[in-house]
Amino acid sequence: MQSTRFVRPVLALVFLCAFALCAARPAAAQDRYAEFQTKLAELIKVDDKEGLAKLVKSYQEEAERHVAELCWRIRPIPSDAKKQIAALDPAWQTVFAKSNYVNKMFGYYSQLGTNSWKQWAPAKEKLDSVLQRFDENLKGARDPAVWDDIGSASEAVAADFDAVNDHYYAAQSWLTAAICFDENYRDKTKGAIDYARALRAYDEARRHYLYVEFNGARFDQVRTRLAQLSEKAAPQRPTGNEPGKGGGEAGKGSEPEKGGEPEKGGEAGGKGQDGAPGLPAGAVSVPLTFEMVEKLETFVRPHFHTDDVYQMWRPIQFLENGNVQSLDLVAPSPKFRRVTSSQFEVDQDGDGTYDKQVAITGNRQPLTMVLGSGETQRPWGFLFTIGLEKDIYQGLQVHLGPQDKGLSVYMAGGASMVGKFGEIALRVIDDDMNGVYGNWPQTWGHIGLTSNAFQPEMDCVVIGAEKRARPWSEYQQIAGKWYQFTNQKYGTELHVTPAEVETGTIKLDFKGPNWPTWLVLRGSGRFENTFIDVAADGKKGVAVPVGQWSLYYGDIRKGAKQQTTKCLILPPADPKPWTVDGGKELVLRLGEPFRFDFKFENLGDSVKVLGQTVAVLGKEGERYERLWNCVVSPECEWRKAGTKKGGKPEKMLHMLDPLDPNIWTAVWKPLDLVMAMKEQIEKVEVHMFEKKHKFFGAIDSPWLGE
Repeated sequence: MQSTRFVRPVLALVFLCAFALCAARPAAAQDRYAEFQTKLAELIKVDDKEGLAKLVKSYQEEAERHVAELCWRIRPIPSDAKKQIAALDPAWQTVFAKSNYVNKMFGYYSQLGTNSWKQWAPAKEKLDSVLQRFDENLKGARDPAVWDDIGSASEAVAADFDAVNDHYYAAQSWLTAAICFDENYRDKTKGAIDYARALRAYDEARRHYLYVEFNGARFDQVRTRLAQLSEKAAPQRPTGNEPGKGGGEAGKGSEPEKGGEPEKGGEAGGKGQDGAPGLPAGAVSVPLTFEMVEKLETFVRPHFHTDDVYQMWRPIQFLENGNVQSLDLVAPSPKFRRVTSSQFEVDQDGDGTYDKQVAITGNRQPLTMVLGSGETQRPWGFLFTIGLEKDIYQGLQVHLGPQDKGLSVYMAGGASMVGKFGEIALRVIDDDMNGVYGNWPQTWGHIGLTSNAFQPEMDCVVIGAEKRARPWSEYQQIAGKWYQFTNQKYGTELHVTPAEVETGTIKLDFKGPNWPTWLVLRGSGRFENTFIDVAADGKKGVAVPVGQWSLYYGDIRKGAKQQTTKCLILPPADPKPWTVDGGKELVLRLGEPFRFDFKFENLGDSVKVLGQTVAVLGKEGERYERLWNCVVSPECEWRKAGTKKGGKPEKMLHMLDPLDPNIWTAVWKPLDLVMAMKEQIEKVEVHMFEKKHKFFGAIDSPWLGE
């Protein structure tokens, strides 16, 4: 792969200093960084391990930065960088109590796929721009409105890094946001300080640092500041029937099973705002307990994989007996070791001891375990099964069962945390299976997607007795009122705060084979982390906060179990948001007419239509991807550009050989089609159509030129 250099200057990040926050001076920081690099090269040359440890201890910030840049600046990672990483790893572990930070960084960036890099690079540019603005405001007017804007931008960048599982730069982004909302760079007479938002950002920074096992001095300072702000920003816990600290009768709403204590006002655990039954009137901290959801059909969940089509679930792919695997979803990941074709074992905390033995029955089974240690420890689990010797994958018979040198254990989300908000039951399901209950969506470049398309995977929340789960979202509507949801401690605790939200309505008007199972829109600005399923109430319309909304993802399906036919709905290549005004209704029209998107090559004596580029588009350019059990079979014709009549249509064929090495990607799309031309033509156009697709009906496309 050709090396790619990311050459934007890396600005000095802001760091915490004792009880205050300060920004490092760029010139001084650059001098120290250059000095660190020189000394590092000298110590590596003489293999001075003790000297390397002392260097890391004396230049902690520079060592941290250097590790990050070694890992991402040049692709693939060159041998000299690997040599430096190998030297810095034991030095870092010596200084920071066997922290695996260096290895975590190297492992992440060395395995990051091309599509993920395409998402990562723009996020890094955004972060650099945010830090530049931070530096300008710090040296300038320190305008509180600018701090708010930079803080919001930092939160958005953190979500971008989170989407590609870059926990290090997600932490840096959250820390920048925290500093913007905190008090140290603000004139208290010019604008309010948002302690609650700063608290959340510090906690997110702490959480993401833990993922990469970063435990330098700044991590300790983040935890210190987090503890200080908790007293200012966290919901207060009343101790009894004191005026202004809970109201109502003493003890009402104060038991954990009642959803914690309200901050103030109202009858706790009785009638809440405007008499809403069973809802506390103020902010509460909801304690949660672990519970597996052992049946996928218990709730309708906004996730493409929560059905009986296990062939699409995420696999643990063992090789021969004794082979060890880990999960790229969870950090730190438990270890899984194959024992036989019907048994594997789990090292839950990575200490080398396999303390959980798992017998494979062939049925769908729940597996529970404990992730992390110390303050990161939390219960977790998933559902799993295995394939069959004679299995079906996109209509072809394939071998998915256990083999001597291969065993695929297919996983689906099932871990959840449950609690009560007043009298309303809450359940948060870890559907993206990253060990955090209630976090922002992850996106993945799964097989079956066209180039540059990504499938979001998100957690969900079940409210009350509803059987339809909602997307995990920062803002949720409960009993006609809006609340802000904030998870804490990897989602093992939930903070719920009343919110004032002006709303309008989005009414979905979908024309197509079936009504979408779910269709999730994403908000913007204040509501950027708000996700709402507009297909939930059929054609009635759904209340949403005012502002701009964009298509995020959804799916359509029909049939059941292994006969399920389904496809993803993804945003257009050039998405355009819809604006919702207060008190007004927006009609969102999607679906028919359906058309094809594709690419072709003019080879001079023939036209080659590229099968892997074929996708179905809808009315607003929305993309219908990963068609399962309904792969398109289009016909194509070509003509000379500017003429009216095309040649005889030719049909695109499908992969039929289950032994083909490219089967797993090839079966999702039609094969390439080469159409011969009698003479060389400089410019041609291609028309693609399918008269009666079994899922979409008629699919047509306009003539497409070069």
